[in-house]
Amino acid sequence: WCQQALDSWWVSTFGRGYDFLDVANAYKDWFAPWLESGEPDRGAFLARLDGVPVGTSYLFPTFGVAGIYAVATVEEARNKGIGTAATRAALQAAHDQGYRHAVLHASEAGHNVYKRLGFHDVCIINDYVWTT
Repeated sequence: WCQQALDSWWVSTFGRGYDFLDVANAYKDWFAPWLESGEPDRGAFLARLDGVPVGTSYLFPTFGVAGIYAVATVEEARNKGIGTAATRAALQAAHDQGYRHAVLHASEAGHNVYKRLGFHDVCIINDYVWTT
């Protein structure tokens, strides 16, 4: 079950899903102004399993394309369809708003999930993280 929410549950679930809570808090700071702006086309989604937050996704459309970001599943809930459900929630919201194209960046773990949802590879992007 997914609901739209950008709150401390979303941030901690996203952080646990990627095992980096500090970055998750930065994401919240980055996403929050757009959600608070009242723009109706953006949204954060929180997936729960038996009432417990276990997954996230974020819809950020721009230039006529629905961007799907922050898809994460906590380790203990992986391989149960949570990532698929969270991605579908964002895709459904985008579709309901008239978007017909979506893009995302796939981790190695999520690549097959997205292929099953109908996404296909366009390019490969390397991510680099600098820490102090």
